[in-house]
Amino acid sequence: SRRVLKAVENPDIGLASLAKIVVAEPLLSAKVIRLANSVALNPANQSVRDVRQAVVRVGMDPIKALAMVLIMDQLRQSHRHSGCRELSNRLWERSVHVAAMSFVLARKLTRLNADEAMFAGIVNDLGRFYLLARVVDYPALLDDAVVLAETINDLAGRATEKVLNALNLPPSVVEAVLASRTYGGSMPPDSLGDLLYVARAVSPRKDPFDEL
Repeated sequence: SRRVLKAVENPDIGLASLAKIVVAEPLLSAKVIRLANSVALNPANQSVRDVRQAVVRVGMDPIKALAMVLIMDQLRQSHRHSGCRELSNRLWERSVHVAAMSFVLARKLTRLNADEAMFAGIVNDLGRFYLLARVVDYPALLDDAVVLAETINDLAGRATEKVLNALNLPPSVVEAVLASRTYGGSMPPDSLGDLLYVARAVSPRKDPFDEL
């Protein structure tokens, strides 16, 4: 999936070349074909079973989002401690809702790129996902849920910046995620950072760390 993320950021890559990379990722291939045959992308009910055709129908931005979702899902499933697993699952649900909300808000209220907004929503809490995966290396933190939540929240900003940059994500997405921790005040949102802030605020899935 990281190869896919790197590939789609290459302005010179074509859909045929991207399809060759997607074929090497069986789980991603299956998801791309499923998306290509969804009602939204297949109104004529002409199913495709070939990855190359599916990639052409779906396009690069949704494939990039799917690759990132797979990375995060693998990270989520790596959490071995039950408390961390529960937090991670709830954080995962919230990220999915924030991503969907970001897409809808961008499409309905702004001229911002809705696909980029959705992708930024998916990765907006990636730093805390990463930190939860590392908690097993510091078992003392697992004894107190409040201390765990406070520690992760304190480190989340730096961790998010490092993880997003390590994945070579677009600077516009990284900047938006970091800027979204404070609200610039525009309504409707005129920046991706403000859009993410609003999407998190109105998401039906509350931040599990707030309850701690």
